[in-house]
Amino acid sequence: MKQKGIFFTLLFFTLLFLVSIIMSVSLFKSININKELQNSGVDESIWNNITNPFELAYFIFGYKGFWSIMTLNSFNFVVFSLFWVFLTPLSFSFFFLFLTIYIFTIIIHNIRRDYKYKTAKFLGKWGMYISFIVLLVFISITLGLFSGLEVEFKKVDSLNDYFKSGFFDSFSVISLLKVISNGYLFKINKFNTQYILGENFNYGLLVASLVFGVVFLPIIGITFIIFGSIWIATFISIRNSSHSKFRMWLKNIRIDSKREFYSLILKNEWLWIVTAAFLVTVAVPGLVHPYKNSFQIILSIISICSIPLVFTPLIIGMARVVKIKRFNYNLLMFLQIMILLFTVLSLQLIIWILFKEEIKVHSSVSSFVPFLTITAAIFAEFGFVKLQKR
Repeated sequence: MKQKGIFFTLLFFTLLFLVSIIMSVSLFKSININKELQNSGVDESIWNNITNPFELAYFIFGYKGFWSIMTLNSFNFVVFSLFWVFLTPLSFSFFFLFLTIYIFTIIIHNIRRDYKYKTAKFLGKWGMYISFIVLLVFISITLGLFSGLEVEFKKVDSLNDYFKSGFFDSFSVISLLKVISNGYLFKINKFNTQYILGENFNYGLLVASLVFGVVFLPIIGITFIIFGSIWIATFISIRNSSHSKFRMWLKNIRIDSKREFYSLILKNEWLWIVTAAFLVTVAVPGLVHPYKNSFQIILSIISICSIPLVFTPLIIGMARVVKIKRFNYNLLMFLQIMILLFTVLSLQLIIWILFKEEIKVHSSVSSFVPFLTITAAIFAEFGFVKLQKR
């Protein structure tokens, strides 16, 4: 079987996506909407706008957070919310990514004419570069819009009636406004929300934020995935050879001395970039918080304990070089950077999506920190594979 790694990764996320769907559907009928709303302390004035458990899960997830769901709601609703709101879209995103890579890998593998291969490689490379730059620009604009929107929301005194804890961010308010607007994001307008936001609210900023966040970013993100998948396919496909260029690259540099190993590590700027992204993740939100509840203390312990674990490949490399055992430097560093990337991605998504309520920071921080660290980690992995000096 060709491309076993991509195939089995695709298979894993396909199964995870199907399991998430099956678990969500199987628990659907066991959810008592009114009981869950009552347990969550949601204002009764909006109960009638929530008609099914799917809407309820999205609403409470955004309105309060997963920690509130775990502490206030039934076990069935906790599991249902976790699968439907978090695991289903996350697994589908990775399923779509690896499915696209796998499809283009098969297409590239079956190209016989060299000029067609070069055309595909050119389109993938420059399409990926351009769409990535455009994506970064639009993410920056969106972050700026949502930061400004949160400032506007803080001026609305009536929102304190819906958020008894006194804390809310842009995403929690939008979750509330979506329900008030009968479950449609683009019905969030002056007509439907004026009785809460008031006459003088900046509705133009609200609409612009939604357009950039809900329309532009997904379109550009999908475009980036498609072009990136074409480029990856040209690199990993087995075409006119028994091995792919990627496999040959992994075996490119062999280390047999301590001096050579430490020299390459010191000169590997991509390892330092992804390490910096990981350390920022450990610090924010891992260590920098008020330490006012058990979750924040547990988060700090997990963050500290993760530091030696994520550097396991590097530790193994050091142990082998001390014993004067040869090994493939590119393979070891690829795995090391990939583990750091996966750790940064996992911690940032899990903490800011599932437990934002316990961290209590503004949406500008909860958006900018994962954007910065995940982008840096992805860029480091790409840079090591494509741009490193050999």
